[in-house]
Amino acid sequence: LSILVFSFSLTTILLSLVITHTHTRARALIYVTKPFCFHKSALKQPTMEPKENGNQLGRVIDGPTNPMVTPLLNDLYQFTMAYAYWKAGKQNERSVFDLYFRKNPFGGEYTVFAGLEECIKFLANFKLSDEEIDFVRDALPGSEEAFCDYLRGLDCSDVEVYAIPEGSVVFPKVPLMRVEGPVGVVQLLETPFLNLVNFASLVATNAARHQEAASPRKRYQNLES
Repeated sequence: LSILVFSFSLTTILLSLVITHTHTRARALIYVTKPFCFHKSALKQPTMEPKENGNQLGRVIDGPTNPMVTPLLNDLYQFTMAYAYWKAGKQNERSVFDLYFRKNPFGGEYTVFAGLEECIKFLANFKLSDEEIDFVRDALPGSEEAFCDYLRGLDCSDVEVYAIPEGSVVFPKVPLMRVEGPVGVVQLLETPFLNLVNFASLVATNAARHQEAASPRKRYQNLES
């Protein structure tokens, strides 16, 4: 079992990642942790509560994926690493990725975790199209055709996801998500999930700070043109 931890920095929020998952018609196993508890300034470890896909998560799994986030919203490095794993025959080795952040945005004391639902949708619908595989083939001119066949059959059916409930108040260096699964597919989930969680958590935290600054009793409405 290999354990890989990635750290990434954005302008205002830093997050690292972990994730493995399920294909559209495959069955995902989702674990949601209990909210964090504080006791004498010490953060207790969250307790994992296994919750299989059912009425609660079925809507999320079946929902549409953000059209701007596809398997190709990725670094070429990720596909290069996936090819290296495949070439070495290690693409199916079990791996673990953690997603966490190092610094709260806006110089604040907390962050609101968001983006989990979009991550699950992405995992549920993860599949590379023939056009996307052609693009990867051109981007990796030295790769073998058999690797393209591997990508064509790739999904997230052998994935387990552990996550703190979306909307939870979270703090630096505490894992928000953990994804376990074959390293070949998990490697390709890193960049898309960083995009989905980073932006959503940033917006959610900003909204919470506006609410806090105005008044907890005020109600707000989002107006879109």
